[in-house]
Amino acid sequence: MLGFYSVRKLHEARKISTLTMKQQIVLRPHPCSKIPATKLNWHNLDELYDPDKEKKETRGLSFISNQMIHSFIFSPNFDEFRHLEGVYFASEKQRHKSLLYVSIERIASLFELVGNDYPSSAQYTWNPETNDYDVEATNE
Repeated sequence: MLGFYSVRKLHEARKISTLTMKQQIVLRPHPCSKIPATKLNWHNLDELYDPDKEKKETRGLSFISNQMIHSFIFSPNFDEFRHLEGVYFASEKQRHKSLLYVSIERIASLFELVGNDYPSSAQYTWNPETNDYDVEATNE
């Protein structure tokens, strides 16, 4: 979770490229069952989400970072040898839609991508809706 906070902070400081933040990540969402996730039962993942209806969903790094940072559910997943395989997570809003899963290998590859990203230029475009500039950092 702290790693994804760092990713978002680097992005907001324009220290990583816009292209990196648009990196698409394949997630495995598990849809909600009829029981809502609450502060008292959030840890009962098998009862709250349907593991048999797993699908694949693609989301950007920005979305993943926000889900991790604002996670209502954050549950590491270990194999039979107690090795970390991945993380189940969902923000307060997402928990009513589905439980998301990402493998530890994918997390490591994302952190490596971010760690090796050094933008060399930026383009500033005035946005009248925000009354500020939109910034696109690139590695050109």
